[in-house]
Amino acid sequence: MQQRKRLIVLLTALVLQLFLPLQSLFAQTNNQEEDEAVYLVTESQNGIILDESRSNEVQDVGTLSKVLSIYLIYQAIDNGDINLDDSVPLSDEAFELSQDYDIDNIPLRPDGEYTVEELLPPMVTSQANGVILSLAELVAGSEQAFVERMNQQLIDWGIEDAEIYNVTGLPVDFTPNSGDSTTTGLVNRMSAAALATCSYYLMNQFPEILELTAVDRATFRDGTDDEFDYHNRLMQLGYFYDLNIGGLFMRQVGEDDDAQLSAIVTHEQNNVQTITVLLDFPADEFEPFGTNLLQENGRQYTHEVIAETDDPVSQINAVYINQYGQDEAPLSYATDFHVIVPRGDIAPQLLYKLKPNYRYFTTNNQLMTPVKEGTNVGTVEVSTMDQTTNTGRVMPSLPSTPGNAATIKVSQDVDEGQTLQWLQDTQEAISTTWRDIRMFFVDLFN
Repeated sequence: MQQRKRLIVLLTALVLQLFLPLQSLFAQTNNQEEDEAVYLVTESQNGIILDESRSNEVQDVGTLSKVLSIYLIYQAIDNGDINLDDSVPLSDEAFELSQDYDIDNIPLRPDGEYTVEELLPPMVTSQANGVILSLAELVAGSEQAFVERMNQQLIDWGIEDAEIYNVTGLPVDFTPNSGDSTTTGLVNRMSAAALATCSYYLMNQFPEILELTAVDRATFRDGTDDEFDYHNRLMQLGYFYDLNIGGLFMRQVGEDDDAQLSAIVTHEQNNVQTITVLLDFPADEFEPFGTNLLQENGRQYTHEVIAETDDPVSQINAVYINQYGQDEAPLSYATDFHVIVPRGDIAPQLLYKLKPNYRYFTTNNQLMTPVKEGTNVGTVEVSTMDQTTNTGRVMPSLPSTPGNAATIKVSQDVDEGQTLQWLQDTQEAISTTWRDIRMFFVDLFN
């Protein structure tokens, strides 16, 4: 009897194991338990968060913080603060740093003449430390001034808990060519969500960056005495080649089997491009966890086109002009309206909500006049119907990104006189009606 009970227990356990969710089975195949992992997957157009674990916890991210440094250097070029043909001066610190071949670098000459344009590829593809420092000094005058810009940019994006010490992400105690100082001292600290936000803005404002992050290997000053081969650590991981990734950045702490890998990876599947941040994974778990994360989220979501720029806003109830108005407000979309929604057996039910800017609306959501053509007056936000609760669910998004929403604008001038004329006409109609009623009773009793 006891043997029969034990057999039933064993069979029951086996059946339960067979029907465990795939994600649970996956977590059990790795030492890195799912609830301990630090990662975030976001869609790259709207900043929609598709999957995450501990993504708001601040971590040592080190050289991955270069994504912010590179963003600010490209922004300086875009703003005209520096130009592609500008000569880049080389400080003693930048020169000395560039001579350390144990870290990502290309060797620079103290008497060399370099332009911004020729230094961009090694800065992006290999995140060459000496190059990043020299360009940061060109942009801001000093590394410390550039770090202040980095911190201010994070605050502007709504990120206030990062710790930025330098432009390279190397430890503050790092000494070039010292051998063992790359793992000692404070390093830049950010959350996975913060890194994803930096990557989101880098990719959206400067999409050409992806051409350089997808390069496996390149040569600096090919065919000259300064010729030097450099490479992209992430793109040299062969197991990502079949996943249609566009690269970005990778960080490694330690060596061989004891290494901890972190990465920012772009991936496209089913017309949905994602940015995935993975932090501090043991080297032997990085491949299975990372590839599963990329593939699963690519299968679970889809991209829907709601409207294009200048299309009339027809997805919400009519919006009227002013408190007494009967005329519909002329509203159209100021941007393309594309959303990311869960993929299912049936098309998701989408719910639309007006989110007015009350500078332009009354408390009962009527447009106040006068207002000029092209004025952005609010947004339309999409939520998806949760079939279990029968309520709308707004998908979360990175700070300061659009999410599943689009800006709306007034598509033609709306003058105050238009509404005042309607009010005057209404008052005259009421007066005429009362006069007619009065005359009716006068005639009735006379």
